[in-house]
Amino acid sequence: MAPPSKVNPAITPAAQRRTLVMRELSPAAFPEPDVDAPALMEQTREQRRHQVQELAGAVA
Repeated sequence: MAPPSKVNPAITPAAQRRTLVMRELSPAAFPEPDVDAPALMEQTREQRRHQVQELAGAVA
């Protein structure tokens, strides 16, 4: 005969509710990446390169 369970039976519904809430919040916390993200990253890099060149020219 197995020993009686020491687990609180109220934990299972609470864990299920927590899991449901986390799944609902997940898309807001981890949105799908933007399709144009690589283009935006490259645009940002170009702007930063330009700024660095301007600063280097001002210092020289």
